[in-house]
Amino acid sequence: MKLKSKKYLFVYILGLMLFTNLLPAQNSPEGKTYQLLTNSVCKKMEGGGCTLDYYQVMTFTNKQVTIYKLIKASCTPKEREDSYNNKPDPLKFIRYWTIKDNKIFIEKYDEYGKMELKDDKIIAKKGSTVKEFLEKKE
Repeated sequence: MKLKSKKYLFVYILGLMLFTNLLPAQNSPEGKTYQLLTNSVCKKMEGGGCTLDYYQVMTFTNKQVTIYKLIKASCTPKEREDSYNNKPDPLKFIRYWTIKDNKIFIEKYDEYGKMELKDDKIIAKKGSTVKEFLEKKE
């Protein structure tokens, strides 16, 4: 009788291991930053000019996400970039987030509609508009 029980236990454990490997792993944005290019403007100035790229940024930690706007500049002469570059908007939102079946839910934040985590991006859908937040690689 004991031999039969060990055999069933072995088959059960083997089946469980195979089954859990077939389930898709839950992706997570935790510890990552995603950004969406929202606008790009060329600004002509005396002796050169700047291209200003405006981003919506989401930085995810354990339970919270910080949401803010950021400007990145490319200027001639290069010294002008310091006036614009990487200056986060002082108005930041900090919200709690959860994820289920790769769908991200951010409390009290619906600016971009439903969000889904796919590979290294967050796909946001609101009505017929689709936006892609790309993971910021350092």
